Amino acid sequence: MKPNFEKKEAFSAIGCLIPPQDGNEVDILESGAYWFGANFHDYPKYPVDSSKQGEIGAWIHPDEVAGDLHYFFGYISDASDVPDGFVKLDVPAAEYAVFQVPPVSAHTNSSEKLALEIRKVWKYIFKEWLDASEYCFNESKMCFEFYYGENTWIYIPVKKKC
Repeated sequence: MKPNFEKKEAFSAIGCLIPPQDGNEVDILESGAYWFGANFHDYPKYPVDSSKQGEIGAWIHPDEVAGDLHYFFGYISDASDVPDGFVKLDVPAAEYAVFQVPPVSAHTNSSEKLALEIRKVWKYIFKEWLDASEYCFNESKMCFEFYYGENTWIYIPVKKKC
Protein backbone atom coordinates (compact mmCIF):
# COMPACT_ATOMS: atom_id res chain seq x y z
CA MET A 1 0.00 0.00 0.00
CA LYS A 2 1.67 3.18 -1.21
CA PRO A 3 0.53 6.61 -0.11
CA ASN A 4 0.11 9.69 -2.21
CA PHE A 5 1.70 12.85 -0.85
CA GLU A 6 -0.26 16.06 -0.56
CA LYS A 7 0.33 19.54 0.81
CA LYS A 8 -2.99 20.48 2.33
CA GLU A 9 -4.03 23.97 3.31
CA ALA A 10 -5.51 24.62 6.74
CA PHE A 11 -9.24 23.95 7.03
CA SER A 12 -11.97 23.76 9.66
CA ALA A 13 -14.62 21.26 10.60
CA ILE A 14 -17.66 21.44 12.84
CA GLY A 15 -18.67 18.39 14.78
CA CYS A 16 -19.04 16.55 18.04
CA LEU A 17 -16.62 15.32 20.65
CA ILE A 18 -17.05 11.70 21.63
CA PRO A 19 -15.28 10.75 24.87
CA PRO A 20 -13.73 7.28 24.82
CA GLN A 21 -15.67 4.70 26.79
CA ASP A 22 -12.46 3.46 28.41
CA GLY A 23 -11.38 6.88 29.59
CA ASN A 24 -8.06 8.15 28.31
CA GLU A 25 -6.48 4.69 28.25
CA VAL A 26 -7.17 4.20 24.55
CA ASP A 27 -5.00 2.44 21.99
CA ILE A 28 -5.60 4.78 19.07
CA LEU A 29 -4.45 2.22 16.49
CA GLU A 30 -7.11 -0.16 17.79
CA SER A 31 -9.71 2.60 17.90
CA GLY A 32 -9.59 4.12 14.43
CA ALA A 33 -13.08 4.86 13.11
CA TYR A 34 -14.25 5.44 16.66
CA TRP A 35 -17.48 6.90 15.23
CA PHE A 36 -18.61 3.32 14.72
CA GLY A 37 -19.67 3.12 18.38
CA ALA A 38 -21.29 6.57 18.44
CA ASN A 39 -25.01 7.17 18.38
CA PHE A 40 -25.48 10.18 16.11
CA HIS A 41 -29.15 10.38 17.13
CA ASP A 42 -27.67 12.02 20.24
CA TYR A 43 -26.62 14.91 17.97
CA PRO A 44 -29.89 16.01 16.31
CA LYS A 45 -28.31 19.10 14.71
CA TYR A 46 -25.74 17.03 12.80
CA PRO A 47 -26.59 17.74 9.14
CA VAL A 48 -28.00 14.85 7.16
CA ASP A 49 -26.19 15.97 3.99
CA SER A 50 -22.81 16.53 5.73
CA SER A 51 -20.98 14.03 3.52
CA LYS A 52 -21.32 16.38 0.50
CA GLN A 53 -18.38 18.47 1.70
CA GLY A 54 -16.53 15.65 3.41
CA GLU A 55 -16.23 14.55 7.02
CA ILE A 56 -13.26 13.89 9.28
CA GLY A 57 -12.57 11.82 12.34
CA ALA A 58 -9.60 12.60 14.60
CA TRP A 59 -8.35 11.93 18.12
CA ILE A 60 -7.73 15.26 19.85
CA HIS A 61 -7.03 16.79 23.24
CA PRO A 62 -9.71 19.50 23.42
CA ASP A 63 -8.31 20.79 26.72
CA GLU A 64 -4.52 20.62 26.79
CA VAL A 65 -4.49 21.45 30.50
CA ALA A 66 -6.70 18.53 31.54
CA GLY A 67 -5.14 16.22 28.94
CA ASP A 68 -8.46 14.53 28.18
CA LEU A 69 -8.63 12.62 24.93
CA HIS A 70 -11.73 12.76 22.72
CA TYR A 71 -12.63 11.59 19.26
CA PHE A 72 -13.86 14.39 17.01
CA PHE A 73 -16.22 13.56 14.17
CA GLY A 74 -17.52 16.34 12.00
CA TYR A 75 -18.07 17.88 8.61
CA ILE A 76 -15.78 20.23 6.69
CA SER A 77 -17.12 23.77 7.00
CA ASP A 78 -15.94 27.34 6.73
CA ALA A 79 -18.98 28.60 8.65
CA SER A 80 -18.32 30.79 11.66
CA ASP A 81 -21.52 29.78 13.47
CA VAL A 82 -21.18 26.61 15.53
CA PRO A 83 -24.44 24.93 16.61
CA ASP A 84 -25.00 24.33 20.33
CA GLY A 85 -23.41 21.10 21.47
CA PHE A 86 -20.82 21.16 18.66
CA VAL A 87 -17.24 22.38 18.47
CA LYS A 88 -15.09 23.81 15.72
CA LEU A 89 -11.81 22.08 14.93
CA ASP A 90 -9.08 23.91 13.05
CA VAL A 91 -6.73 21.57 11.19
CA PRO A 92 -3.39 23.24 10.36
CA ALA A 93 -1.73 23.14 6.95
CA ALA A 94 0.71 20.27 6.56
CA GLU A 95 2.37 17.86 4.18
CA TYR A 96 0.56 14.51 4.37
CA ALA A 97 1.07 10.94 3.37
CA VAL A 98 -2.42 9.96 2.24
CA PHE A 99 -3.52 6.32 2.41
CA GLN A 100 -6.73 5.18 0.75
CA VAL A 101 -8.72 2.70 2.80
CA PRO A 102 -9.90 -0.26 0.71
CA PRO A 103 -13.55 0.30 -0.22
CA VAL A 104 -16.24 -1.82 1.37
CA SER A 105 -19.23 -2.98 -0.63
CA ALA A 106 -22.56 -1.80 0.69
CA HIS A 107 -24.38 -4.43 2.72
CA THR A 108 -25.79 -4.77 6.22
CA ASN A 109 -22.42 -4.81 8.01
CA SER A 110 -20.68 -2.23 5.81
CA SER A 111 -20.05 0.25 8.67
CA GLU A 112 -18.49 -2.46 10.80
CA LYS A 113 -16.37 -3.72 7.88
CA LEU A 114 -15.25 -0.17 7.05
CA ALA A 115 -14.21 0.39 10.67
CA LEU A 116 -12.14 -2.81 10.55
CA GLU A 117 -10.45 -1.75 7.29
CA ILE A 118 -9.64 1.67 8.75
CA ARG A 119 -8.03 0.05 11.80
CA LYS A 120 -5.93 -2.20 9.53
CA VAL A 121 -4.63 0.82 7.62
CA TRP A 122 -3.77 2.71 10.83
CA LYS A 123 -1.80 -0.29 12.08
CA TYR A 124 0.01 -0.68 8.75
CA ILE A 125 1.02 3.00 8.75
CA PHE A 126 2.40 3.09 12.28
CA LYS A 127 3.74 -0.45 12.60
CA GLU A 128 5.22 -0.94 9.12
CA TRP A 129 5.18 1.95 6.68
CA LEU A 130 6.74 4.72 8.79
CA ASP A 131 9.71 2.56 9.80
CA ALA A 132 10.41 1.54 6.20
CA SER A 133 9.81 4.94 4.59
CA GLU A 134 11.97 8.03 4.27
CA TYR A 135 9.43 9.95 6.34
CA CYS A 136 8.62 10.33 9.99
CA PHE A 137 5.39 11.32 11.69
CA ASN A 138 5.16 15.09 12.21
CA GLU A 139 3.82 15.19 15.76
CA SER A 140 3.26 18.96 15.62
CA LYS A 141 0.40 18.45 13.13
CA MET A 142 -2.85 16.48 13.16
CA CYS A 143 -3.63 13.13 11.55
CA PHE A 144 -7.21 12.32 10.60
CA GLU A 145 -9.59 10.08 8.72
CA PHE A 146 -11.30 11.77 5.76
CA TYR A 147 -14.65 10.47 4.53
CA TYR A 148 -16.09 11.56 1.19
CA GLY A 149 -18.96 9.61 -0.29
CA GLU A 150 -17.97 5.94 -0.44
CA ASN A 151 -14.25 6.74 -0.12
CA THR A 152 -12.09 6.97 2.98
CA TRP A 153 -8.51 8.14 3.36
CA ILE A 154 -6.14 8.45 6.31
CA TYR A 155 -4.00 11.59 6.36
CA ILE A 156 -0.71 11.33 8.24
CA PRO A 157 1.36 14.53 8.62
CA VAL A 158 4.94 13.71 7.66
CA LYS A 159 8.38 15.23 7.29
CA LYS A 160 11.55 13.83 5.76
CA LYS A 161 13.69 11.81 8.16
CA CYS A 162 16.84 13.61 9.26
